[in-house]
Amino acid sequence: MANSYSSGIFDIDTSTDLAGLIALKGSAPSGTDYLYIAEGATVTLDDNCSFLLIYLGDNSAGTATTKTGHCILSASGSSKTLTLYDTTQGGGLRGEGSTSTYTFTGASESVRAIVKSNTSQKVGTANAEAVKIIANYATFESIYAIDANAAHDIQNTIFTGTCMYALRVTNVKYVKPTKFDNIVCDRSTAVIYDSSTSNFIDWRDFFTYNRVKVVGGGSGTTRSNFQAGYDTATRWLYYRAESASIIDAPTWDTNTGIQSLITNDNGTLTASWNSATHGTGDTVRYRIYIRADEAPDEFGVVSPYYLGETTGTSFTIAQDAGGNALVAGTTYYVIVRAATALSFEDANTETKNATVLNKKDRLKLIMMPNGNIIPSILIGKLVVPL
Repeated sequence: MANSYSSGIFDIDTSTDLAGLIALKGSAPSGTDYLYIAEGATVTLDDNCSFLLIYLGDNSAGTATTKTGHCILSASGSSKTLTLYDTTQGGGLRGEGSTSTYTFTGASESVRAIVKSNTSQKVGTANAEAVKIIANYATFESIYAIDANAAHDIQNTIFTGTCMYALRVTNVKYVKPTKFDNIVCDRSTAVIYDSSTSNFIDWRDFFTYNRVKVVGGGSGTTRSNFQAGYDTATRWLYYRAESASIIDAPTWDTNTGIQSLITNDNGTLTASWNSATHGTGDTVRYRIYIRADEAPDEFGVVSPYYLGETTGTSFTIAQDAGGNALVAGTTYYVIVRAATALSFEDANTETKNATVLNKKDRLKLIMMPNGNIIPSILIGKLVVPL
């Protein structure tokens, strides 16, 4: 069998692209056309296009040998839109085969792969069986539901216009996604619904790294609905009501990173820096990295040079990252990075260094006859004004 088009039906068993579909039909696909993809073939859509529905994993006759198909909507340069006209509740993105995939990939926050319903929130994946969705910088617009009947990988994606992501997990059908990260629900509903009666799914770690936020107000809501008997009192779903990206690092208000590192007369160091802010309004944390004899070159809370963090703009350092007291006469290098509660930190490597004073060289203060106080250093038995 070869790729064909007849009576509004594309049957594809050999990989092709939108230009190939246009050549088969003699014109662009329309909202009355069916697209069937089977035998492991991939159809790549790289421009705006419309179909009644897309079916992965079989041909229109139901006789495919390999029950697998793939469809890619790819956007680069400018956003591209796939419009589906199916009027069946939960239809439009249909299919079968545990290795079949829908891939919707844009290039950035402003260049997106857009999948939309033209029929007032009818389109969805309820009839897609185990087909996996892979989405990055995508937008699902006016979609009824993207059901969790496969381990979807969805990142940097916007759900807009009362669409819904149903993370409905049962013992039989629904599964947890591989990724569900930096998701925006704009006038939409994100439902986290574990309807299991046994073997409850622990979502806590999942939502440590996978973020959902709600924008737009009005009908935009987020709710967690866990089976009774589980820890329903804990909200594990993170969401914000701001439009700023939650995966961005904080921005420094003025000069970036650490601005000073001074020695103290008690064998400690004091680091100071300017403030930073985040578009969501989240409180910024300042992570302090310290290393003896050279600048830290590993970062994050697992870094061997991670000392700790604070919400202030200065910190007195009395020990190294290993919890050991600072060693007199040793030069320490310090870097300060701004981070969010979700561990997105800036990448500055601004470094200051200072040498911890020996006891005999501790900073002293001299009271002059006129009442002024001036700093000095005790060298041996001699007090020398600075």
